[in-house]
Amino acid sequence: MCALKSDKNTIVEEGYSYAELLPLVGAILSTGTSVLLRGHPGVGKSSMAAELAQKMRLPLIDIRLAQRDPADIGGVYFPDHQTRQLELFPPGWVKRACDEPVFIFLDEINAAVTRLHQSVAYQIVLEHRIGEFAFHPQTVVLAAGNLEEDNAIVTSLSSALCNRFAHFILRVDVDGWIDWGLRAGIYPQILSYIGFAGRDALYCNDGSLAFPSPRSWEMASRVLGVL
Repeated sequence: MCALKSDKNTIVEEGYSYAELLPLVGAILSTGTSVLLRGHPGVGKSSMAAELAQKMRLPLIDIRLAQRDPADIGGVYFPDHQTRQLELFPPGWVKRACDEPVFIFLDEINAAVTRLHQSVAYQIVLEHRIGEFAFHPQTVVLAAGNLEEDNAIVTSLSSALCNRFAHFILRVDVDGWIDWGLRAGIYPQILSYIGFAGRDALYCNDGSLAFPSPRSWEMASRVLGVL
């Protein structure tokens, strides 16, 4: 069963639509407050990050925690023989975030990440820094993760880290996705089909290896565009 329906066959699902969240998340980020956006896999969290970065005119730094070694995110320490101290050698994205305002997107923050990943994420979210490298005051941080019921691998976040976010859930929204698809150049026949078939055609995670989602429809659009 792909969705909970009422007697009137309307979708009952927790969360906000894409159109509702886009300006709301943007306004919160502009105050220097970090946001944690959760939703089904492929529902549009990464697309929202890219669109917000564009609207805020900030370079997007996309960090997928589950696919990175903690050292790739937080850097490594090396011995300085002159000072006889350990010095932090940060990755390239850290220097950029310090030198100019950027949009940091911490994707898959509640995937199968270790406590080391969470420790680095905590420093990025709470202190807007990596070690002694403080980010530019106008650098913003948006994190995203999947929902527990999606058969995705999810790791509980520490309460200290969770308490530093404004929390929102992005729900599956047919009208909102079609509006986004028109802006993004999604193949017209796909938009027409989703508009006719409704929510279960747009997203239905039934446990299959491949299932319909906004992400998979975007992939299909790219394929149709070259056929």
